[in-house]
Amino acid sequence: MNSELFSRDSMASLFEQAPVALAYLEGENLLVDIANPQILELWGKEEEIIGLPIIEALPEIADQPFPAMLKNVFDTGIEQRGYETLAKLYRHGILEDAYFNFIYAPVRNTGGEITGVSVVATEVTEQVLAKKNLVESERKFKSLVLEADVATAVYVGPEMRIEVANDAMIKVWGKDQDVIGKTLHEALPELEGQPFHDLLQRVYHTGTTYKATEDPVDLVVDGKLQRFYYNFSYKALRNSAGEIYAILNMATNVTEQVMIRRRAESNEVKLRDLILQAPVAMAVIQGEDFIIETANSKSLEIWGRTKDVIGQKVIDVFPELIEQGFIDVLQDVYRTGVPFYGTELPISIVHSDGPKTMYINFVYHPIFEGEKVSTIMSLGYDVTDLVLSRHRAEESEARFRNLVDKAPVATALLSGENMVLELVNDAMLEIWGRDRSILDRELLEFMPELKGQSYPALLKEVYETGEEYTNTESKAEIIVNGELKTYYFNFTYKPISFKENKRSILIMCLDVTEQVLSRKLVEENELKLKESQQRLSELADSMPQIVWTARPDGYLDYYNEQWYDYTGFSKDSFGDESWEPILHPEDLKRVVDTWYKCVSTGTVYEIEYRFKDRFKEGEYRWFLGRAVPIRNEEGQIVRWIGTNTDINEFKILQKQKDNFLGIASHELKTPVTSIKAYTQVLEAMLKNEGDEKKAGLVHKMDLQLNKLTSLIGDLLDVTKIQTGRMQFNDASFDFSSLVEEIVEEIQRTTKHQLVTKLEFDGNVFADRDRIGQVITNLISNAIKYSPGADKVIIYSRLDGPNVRLCVQDFGIGIPENKRNKVFEQFYRVSGTKEHTFPGLGLGLYISSEIIKREGGEIWVSSKEGYGSTFCFSLPNEIK
Repeated sequence: MNSELFSRDSMASLFEQAPVALAYLEGENLLVDIANPQILELWGKEEEIIGLPIIEALPEIADQPFPAMLKNVFDTGIEQRGYETLAKLYRHGILEDAYFNFIYAPVRNTGGEITGVSVVATEVTEQVLAKKNLVESERKFKSLVLEADVATAVYVGPEMRIEVANDAMIKVWGKDQDVIGKTLHEALPELEGQPFHDLLQRVYHTGTTYKATEDPVDLVVDGKLQRFYYNFSYKALRNSAGEIYAILNMATNVTEQVMIRRRAESNEVKLRDLILQAPVAMAVIQGEDFIIETANSKSLEIWGRTKDVIGQKVIDVFPELIEQGFIDVLQDVYRTGVPFYGTELPISIVHSDGPKTMYINFVYHPIFEGEKVSTIMSLGYDVTDLVLSRHRAEESEARFRNLVDKAPVATALLSGENMVLELVNDAMLEIWGRDRSILDRELLEFMPELKGQSYPALLKEVYETGEEYTNTESKAEIIVNGELKTYYFNFTYKPISFKENKRSILIMCLDVTEQVLSRKLVEENELKLKESQQRLSELADSMPQIVWTARPDGYLDYYNEQWYDYTGFSKDSFGDESWEPILHPEDLKRVVDTWYKCVSTGTVYEIEYRFKDRFKEGEYRWFLGRAVPIRNEEGQIVRWIGTNTDINEFKILQKQKDNFLGIASHELKTPVTSIKAYTQVLEAMLKNEGDEKKAGLVHKMDLQLNKLTSLIGDLLDVTKIQTGRMQFNDASFDFSSLVEEIVEEIQRTTKHQLVTKLEFDGNVFADRDRIGQVITNLISNAIKYSPGADKVIIYSRLDGPNVRLCVQDFGIGIPENKRNKVFEQFYRVSGTKEHTFPGLGLGLYISSEIIKREGGEIWVSSKEGYGSTFCFSLPNEIK
C-alpha cells in the first residue's frame, strides 16, 4: 500500500468492497485487523480469526516462509511479492496445497512509521495445476512417440519442422539426430518433386487424415538415392483451442514384402521348376478351396504323403490341421492378401505310423491375379532337431544360471567338508588367477597358498555353524602367474543346503585392491603434500620478494612474511579483499581484469601496478606482479604461484630516461631539419654545376638524414605514448584503399614481391595516418627480416565484428621464448652472423600502442627459420 493515511473505517470499507482478497495485519505482532470475505475464503477461515496474530489465525503456516516474509516487510518497509507460490492451508478441515500470487506491502502513518502490513492475494491453484498437467501431458506424448514400435515423427507448423522423431523413423530416413529441429525440406531434400510435401500441407490445412499403403518413396540412405515402399499415415494434431499445430507421421517399411511379391509375380513361369527342385519344402495351394496344385519331395516328406495328394483339397488330406488353426491361417492369407510367417511352430501331422509332432519354419505367401489372391505359396523346412536340441541346452543352461545368478559378483560354490569346488564363474577365476581345470578339486589343493591364512578356518566355521560371514577390504596372498601377490577383497561366505542334505558354501567376492591401494597412496601423498607445503612456506618466507599462491579459480590463499611486513595486514585476510585496500585506485580495475583473464585462459600473469607506501603517507611504490600456473599430469591447473617485486627505483630511472629521450628528440629535430634543408640545397647547387659525383655523395647524406629523422620521429612517438600526448584524429575511411596505397609506395623501393589478398571491403573508424604508420612498419619489418626471401604476403579479412590485417614473411623467424618481447621498447630480433638489422627496436612498440589505443589487438605467430606473421585487428563498425 502507499504511505497515505487511511482511517481504519475507510480501510475496512475499502477492503470489504474490493473485488480481490485483502487483509490488513496490524502492529509488530501482525494482528489480523481487517480481512475481507474473499481472503477469509482463500484462507478457509471464519471472521473469528480477526483480532488474532496471523500465526494464531493460520497456525499451519508456522513452518512455511510467510511469517518471516511478513515480519521482514514490517521491519524493513520493503514490499514482498510472490508468484505461483505454494501454501499449505487447512480449508474445510483438510490440509490442502494451494498456489497464490500475493503482495505484502507496508502501511505507514502520517509520520512515515510502519503501522502494519497489507496483504493482497489471488489464488492460481487451478492455473498452476493445469500448467503442470500440460507439461506432463507433453512429456508423456513425446515419450510415447520415442518409444513407439513403429517409425513415428511429429512435424510442427506449416514449415513442417521436425520436433520429435524416434529411432525407427531416423533409421527409415537414413539420417542421424541432427535432423531434429530442421524442416522436412532441410532434413530430406530428396523429397522434392515427390508428393509428400503437398500431402502434408493438405492435411495441415484441412485436418483430414491421409493414409497410404505400399506407397513408393525415394530416400538417400547410405549415401545413395534408393526406392522404398511404406504403409504410412499423416494425422493432424490439434491444441486445446482446436487449432492444428502439427502433423503426426507413422510409417511401416513394407519394401521387402512388396519386392518379394513383385519378384514372385514376375517369375511365375519359373516358379514351378524352382518349387520342385528347391532344397526346402515348397507347395502351391490353388483357389479358395485350397487345392494342392504342386508339392515338391521335401513337402511330401514332411507331410508323410505321396504324390497322390496332388489335386486334392488340403482340408481332405490333413483334417487334423483344422483344430491346430492352420486352415484358418490359410483362409486369412487368401482373404487379406497378407503373408503369414511362422517360426518354429509346432505341428502335429498323422503319418502312416501314427501322429508325429514336429517344429516348422514356414511362410504362406499370397500370389495375386489382378487385385485378388489366386494362389498361396507354402515354403517351409523342418527345424525339429534344432528346436529340441536348443530346448535341452536351454534347460541345462537354466539350471546352471539359476545358481550363478544368485551371486551379484564373482561367485564360486564349495561343497562338503573338504571344500570341493563344484561351480565357479569367470569373474572368480580371474580373481584367483586359475582356469576351469580346478573344478572338482579341493580348495587347498588348487590354492595351497591359503594355508596359514585365515580363510580356511573361516570357511570351516561357516560350514559347521551355518552362519553367514562377511568382511571388507580383507587382505589375501594369492599366487597369480607363479608370483605371490597381495590383494584386498570384500567377500561373503553364505551357507547353502540342498535337498540331498549336501551342505555347501557360496562365495561372493569383489576385488577392491585398486581402491585400497589408491586410498593408501592418497593418504601418503597428502602427508607428503603437507610436508612439501611446510618446506615451501619456509622457503617463501626466506625470499626478499612478496610471494603468494592462489587456487585454480584465482582466490589468493597464501602470502609469505614479506607481505605482512610490507602491508601490516592481518594474517587472516586472503582473496581479492586482501590486496584491494593497498592498490592504487587507477590500477584496481586493470589488475582485476588482467588477473581473472589469465586465470580463465591459463596464461602467465605479468603486470605493473602501484601499492601504498606504508611508511610514507599518501605515496605509492611500483611493483611487478607475476604468476605462473602449476599443472598436473593431465594439464589441469592445480595452483598459481606468484611474486610481487619492488621496481620503484627502476620506474624512476625509466621515467628519467623517457624525459631525456623526449628532450633530446626535440632538441635534435630542429638542427637535423636545418641540415637536411642545407643538404638538399647543396645537392641542387652541385647538380647545376655539373658535379654529379659530389651531388651523389650529398644525396647519400640526405638518405642517412631521412633515417635519422625517422629515428627521431620514433623517439618522439615513444615520448608522446609515455606521456599520453599522442593525438588521434579518428574518422571513417576505406581500409583496403589505404593498404593498396602503402603497398604501391613501398613496392617502388624494394625487390621483394608484395602480394596482396584483400578479402575485406569496407570502412573502419580510426586515425588513417596512424593505421598507415602501423601497416608501413609491419611491411618494412617483413622486408628487413627476410633478406633471403623474395616475397611478402599482405592479406585482410572480416573476423567477426573486426577487420584483420596480416603481413607474412618467409625470413629468419622469432624464437618461441622471445615472441612475447617483440612489442617491448628497444627490443630487436637478433640476426645471424651474416645478417645484422639496424634500428632502435621502437617500431613494433609504437605500432602496438597505436592499435591498442584504437581499440584493437596486435599479435605475432612465428617459427624460427621459417618466417613470421604479424597481425592486428580493428573494429569495423563506425563508432
